[in-house]
Formats: sequence, structure tokens, C-alpha cells
Amino acid sequence: MKEWSRGRLRHYHQLGRIQFMTWRLRDSLPKEVAEKLYADVVSGVPHARRSFDAALDACHGSCVLRQPRAAAIVVEEILSPDPTIDVVSFVVMPNHVHLVAAVEREGLSEWIGRIKGRSSRAINKLVGVSGPLWQAEYFDRMVRDEVHLEASCRYVEWNPVRAGLCVDPRDFAHSSANEKVRSRLSDLDRRRRG
Repeated sequence: MKEWSRGRLRHYHQLGRIQFMTWRLRDSLPKEVAEKLYADVVSGVPHARRSFDAALDACHGSCVLRQPRAAAIVVEEILSPDPTIDVVSFVVMPNHVHLVAAVEREGLSEWIGRIKGRSSRAINKLVGVSGPLWQAEYFDRMVRDEVHLEASCRYVEWNPVRAGLCVDPRDFAHSSANEKVRSRLSDLDRRRRG
């Protein structure tokens, strides 16, 4: 097991182990709100992660990922063919991303860094800006068992419904709950295992 930190949050990664990850746009939360929420998470305050997610779902900041083309860029990076990545479920929300996946060969931070770097360049070009798009930190949590995996995937795919963005998770275009995206994910999985 590998352990590291980029500042406030401790990160753990074990090759091949499924993890639940969340990262956000740099402007997704007011600084003072983000600081309080990070402190609560690090201190182990009960339900702190839920409070963090609820604050993100309030759609603060530019919410550039609300633009379908910007969100599609992130989806394409997540679905980039890679035989060492097993993507289980994900959603690209207006100002953050939730992802459940297993990374089998490289470090988790390197893989997320690639997704964030490539998508940042493409989205900045799309909207005509420059500079950092994503917050440097991300949350990660190892999935403990099948029950935790099922709950994590349900949480991810129902996030747009809880945030009031759709009524049925299958209607959200930038989620593994969407039939078109699910089909692409299944094709990737078949090729990866093939």
C-alpha cells in the first residue's frame, strides 16, 4: 500500500484495489467554506464528506462543466482506453467529478493528474481562458467490499438527481448511468479483459 499527502489530505493507494475518488474545480467553493470543510474531513468530523459533497452540489463557482462540451472532455479522458484502469462508475457534475475505479499499474495520483491535466488544457482552450482549472487536492477512499462498492456506485450515479439536475440518473449525459456511456464503458471493459 502506498501512502502520501499533498497538503491536508492523506491519500492511500493499493494497485488493483477499487477506490472512490472526488475532485473539484478550483473555484467550486468559496475559500473559507472549503477550508472549513477540509478541516472537518481531516479531523474526522462525522458526515464531513457528505457536507463537502452537499456544498459542491450547490454549484458555486463558474460550473464550467455544466457546458456539455466541457463535461464531454472529462468523460472522454475518463473513458480513454487503458488496459490498466478498470472504471466502474463516474459522474461529471457542473463543478466536480466522482469516480469509482481500480488502477492496476501506476499510481492513483498520476492517473488522476493525467485526467486533470489533459482536460484542463482542452477545457481552457474551449472557453478561452488559461490557468489552473482543477483544485490540486482530491478525495479518495478505498472500497471495502461488495456492499460498499454498490453503495458507492449508487451514490455516484444518483448525484445528479440529488443535485436537482435530472429526475432519472439514466437521463444525465455525463454519467455511467447513461445508457450510451454505460455501453462505451462495457466495450472498454471487454477490450481490457479480452
